[in-house]
Amino acid sequence: MKKHSQLLLSPEWLNRKICVTCREERPLSEYHRNPNTSDGYYSSCRGCCSKYQKKYRARNRDKLRQSKKEYRERNREKVLARKRKYATEHRKQESARAIQWQKDNPKRVRMRSKLRQFRKRTNGGEVTKEQWLSLCKLFGYKCASCREKKKLEMDHIVPVAMGGLGDIMNLQPLCRSCNASKGTSTVDYRPVEIITWAEKEMT
Repeated sequence: MKKHSQLLLSPEWLNRKICVTCREERPLSEYHRNPNTSDGYYSSCRGCCSKYQKKYRARNRDKLRQSKKEYRERNREKVLARKRKYATEHRKQESARAIQWQKDNPKRVRMRSKLRQFRKRTNGGEVTKEQWLSLCKLFGYKCASCREKKKLEMDHIVPVAMGGLGDIMNLQPLCRSCNASKGTSTVDYRPVEIITWAEKEMT
């Protein structure tokens, strides 16, 4: 009896539980934490939770997409701040990933380029050479993201693919690396005074 009690109270037994979904006994490290349960862990293991979430996302794809869109619209500044932070912290990795993708997919790059030109024409909006040069000068001829003096590219803050216009209000100067890492995300690196200047240019 003493031996049996020691077995029940051993660390090995205490650190394991049975998943209610797959009925397999697994170590607690294979369960997500949940402070609202008696033992502090979910009743289903990580693998079963992952399978459930995958099926749920597949069944509710449109609902989740709409929910994310509404969240971005309600929390625009918060989302932009988070994207800026991520782009700053992972600039080299994101840039390298984007450039490598372009090298690996030349046909898709050409197709995207043609589609982008078409959308630019249909989206409307235009910028003069003088406006673009003035914008670059306001940034000290530096990239709006990394603030380094490099060859600058015309970046659409709201991507053309998402309906972004081609006017000065939707443009910022980025270097090749930062432009590649930004990709099709909507990230505005402009300070308030430059946004105010762009608004005046539109009047």
